[in-house]
Amino acid sequence: GGVAPGREAARALASLANVLANEVAQLRKWDAEEEMQMSGSLSLSSLSRAPRVDALGSERLVLRKMLSALSLVRAHTLSAPAGTFDASSTSRLLRALSAAHLLGTPLLQRLSTEVGLLPAVPGALSPRRAIDLFAALARVPNKLDRVMAKGQALPLLSRSVRASPPGHLRPRDLARLLGAVTRRRYFSDGALFRFVSGEVTRLPVSAFSVREIAVIVDSFAKAGVWDEKVFRHLSVSARQLRWENLELRDAAQICGAFSCAETRKGSNLRDGALFRHVSVSLTSKGLHCTGCCSRPIAEILNAFARSSVWDDRLFSRLSQMAEELDPSEVPATDIAAIVNAFSQATTREGSQEGSHNEALFLAMSRMVKQKPREAFDARSIAAIVNALARAGVFDEELFRILAGHVRAMPAAALPIRDSARILCAFSLARNRAGSRITIGPLFRHVSIVSILAMEALPTLDSSQHRASDLSALARSYVQAGIWDEKLFRSLSGAVRQLPGEAINFKDIAELVNAFHKIQTRSGSRLRDGALFMRMSAIVKSRELSALAAEPRAVANIVNAYAKAQIWDEQLFRRLSRAARMADPKRLSDSDIAVIVASFAKAQSRHGARLRDGALFRRMS
Repeated sequence: GGVAPGREAARALASLANVLANEVAQLRKWDAEEEMQMSGSLSLSSLSRAPRVDALGSERLVLRKMLSALSLVRAHTLSAPAGTFDASSTSRLLRALSAAHLLGTPLLQRLSTEVGLLPAVPGALSPRRAIDLFAALARVPNKLDRVMAKGQALPLLSRSVRASPPGHLRPRDLARLLGAVTRRRYFSDGALFRFVSGEVTRLPVSAFSVREIAVIVDSFAKAGVWDEKVFRHLSVSARQLRWENLELRDAAQICGAFSCAETRKGSNLRDGALFRHVSVSLTSKGLHCTGCCSRPIAEILNAFARSSVWDDRLFSRLSQMAEELDPSEVPATDIAAIVNAFSQATTREGSQEGSHNEALFLAMSRMVKQKPREAFDARSIAAIVNALARAGVFDEELFRILAGHVRAMPAAALPIRDSARILCAFSLARNRAGSRITIGPLFRHVSIVSILAMEALPTLDSSQHRASDLSALARSYVQAGIWDEKLFRSLSGAVRQLPGEAINFKDIAELVNAFHKIQTRSGSRLRDGALFMRMSAIVKSRELSALAAEPRAVANIVNAYAKAQIWDEQLFRRLSRAARMADPKRLSDSDIAVIVASFAKAQSRHGARLRDGALFRRMS
């Protein structure tokens, strides 16, 4: 306290904060482990417990003293005059006080002010020091995001990094920079990513390590920056490396990023060679994973499934690893991802992994049964039941447990999209031969929740309820044969409030098909001409070329209107033109039959003015 404030004193203060923060972290870790051991060891006698209690008390006293010292460091930092701290001291203070949970809004603003003063001092903010500050600011607690977003520290650091001469930064620097930038989701800097892209492609392919490649491509994928030159450059680099000790974490990041880059809309990137290289490296050199390995297993499997790369040897090895996982260490989201990937592998054409995957599905089912209700959300339940139903694995006990979890969920925790997926899977399980699953209570609960969700707001838009979710919900009830007219009336109102451009032809076909079935069934009291007129108006407003590109949707729409006996001749004429323009290769025999039969009904009904010989000649 008696040292005059200056650069040397500031460096000493930052070093002290760093040491204290490390000690505090170790003491907190030891405290938590000791507390867990003592609470779990019921067999300890009072004599053996007493020394451990004394040791725990003395360590906690030391922890309090260290936190008190860090509070003094915080007070000195706040009271120091502007310009006291250089880049190194600022980054060390940020890391230390963030780790000790002592970084509040005033202190963050104070240190951000120091960052803003650094460019005025020649040589005070080199590109690598700017990257150090980026990494330190990435550790700031999320609750201070609003303060960070309003400040100018991050844009200033970005300009300092971009001012570095070409080739000055190493791959390790670029990886650290991107890893820090992508932690702050509110900070979007296209110029910085363009700079990094240029630096990455300028470096030789032999300059990168596996870890650096994983961090860079993962950061580009998280930021949604799809620079195919960067991905191709790093793919060549990855395939030239020898991965004797490849960790699952790195493989998961690389495969996940390349899979997203390949499958995005408009992508020209196809890199099967990289996936084959990763697969060979994992299966031939052994698998290495630090800590809980359920997340990287799930990410690798999903990446291969998303890119349709089916390596049976890799899937078999990862299946064995997944079966050996400790159920308490595997979150429900990872179970859902693993089951979904293996379901796709099992149901694909030419699959030979069915018997081995069945053992995996049973192992995942056992894990699900051991987990409490609080471990699941609607999305994970939807993914699990859908994957099992698609793969033909119907564990009725598991389905009953998950149905109970869904019925216990409040309306806010059960989005319409997930509800539709859950109901489709349960209806598939219910309709199979010999099924004893009862789905009535589940459908009733989802009806109540969905009606509340659709009636909560007077006007809906595509961001709140998507047309595909509403059509999937209607289809699930039709497939299960459950005719809830109150739900369908709410669905009709919600769909009619959506903007026309938010509804595609496939959704229109599914909606009119579901509503015609519920209207024409025996005893139905539902008549919803308003929905059919709204869908008709949307179809008639679209370009003919867009309609002709969806011949299956054209056939389904014509069929639904004909069966519902809604004879909109203007709509039929437009759909006739679209059907005649469609590519014959995309029209199946069943589509042609449906179109011809529907137009025959429309033409032969009493009072019809529709005569469309051109359509019949074209279909012929």
